[in-house]
Amino acid sequence: MHEIRLSAFNGGLDLKKTIATDQYPVDRWKKKGREWEWEPPEKGSVLVRLESDRLVTDKRVSQDLLYHLWAEYPLEEFYHEFQHDEYMQNCLRFGKGIRPMRRLDLVWAFIEPLVTQNTSITHINRMERLLKTNYGNGRTLNVQALARASEEELKRKCRLGYRAKYVLQMARLLATGELVPEEFKAMRTQEARQELVKLPGIGPKVADLILLYGLGKPDAFPMDVWLKRALQREYFSGKPVSEAKLRAFALDYFGQHAGIAHVYMFYYERKVRTRAEPG
Repeated sequence: MHEIRLSAFNGGLDLKKTIATDQYPVDRWKKKGREWEWEPPEKGSVLVRLESDRLVTDKRVSQDLLYHLWAEYPLEEFYHEFQHDEYMQNCLRFGKGIRPMRRLDLVWAFIEPLVTQNTSITHINRMERLLKTNYGNGRTLNVQALARASEEELKRKCRLGYRAKYVLQMARLLATGELVPEEFKAMRTQEARQELVKLPGIGPKVADLILLYGLGKPDAFPMDVWLKRALQREYFSGKPVSEAKLRAFALDYFGQHAGIAHVYMFYYERKVRTRAEPG
């Protein structure tokens, strides 16, 4: 067995809450009794057990797990930055210990967000499972196999609908080496965002999903209906505001902590506000 002290996580870790956030990399985790099963790419299943002051794993995956759970991210700095924001304090109290997550598989980090557009989490999970089953080993995607598919085949086998076109285009760019994900890591966030939105099927939200969860850029803010509603209610007195203006506000206001603010707000809105609001 192998151990990682919780003190290795800058600002702490609440693993149960982190997995409950429905961040995109959470699809690699499943609860199994008192443990979790985690599936890092090319490592097989890893059992992870939380003890009082450490994580215990059945394989030597410490460096992968520390990267995946963004161990160096300064949570206390984030908490301190927004200590006078009443709404964010509610989010922080409820979500204390949640860490942002990063994908280990950069190819999947570029494919997956294309699947997530305009649909439910249940349908997203189904499409992702079908992609990995039909064009992979069930756990990871084989982008070369995916690139050889046809658009109609993807619609039929994976229920992708209109997304099939963009998934196939992205797969072929990745398979041929015309698109190299690692090159985006070296770019500043704004430069990487500008390059990403030039790619097929990528708009501002998908770009920020790739930036945050794939490339580890903390100053990205993937906008969705939950975040739009929260920003309008808390910072614009409930007045109608364009998505572009809301995104610009969030990126400016939250700055280098925009990505983690997104995670805490999303978790709070879905777990608390939906229960508190009538209807």
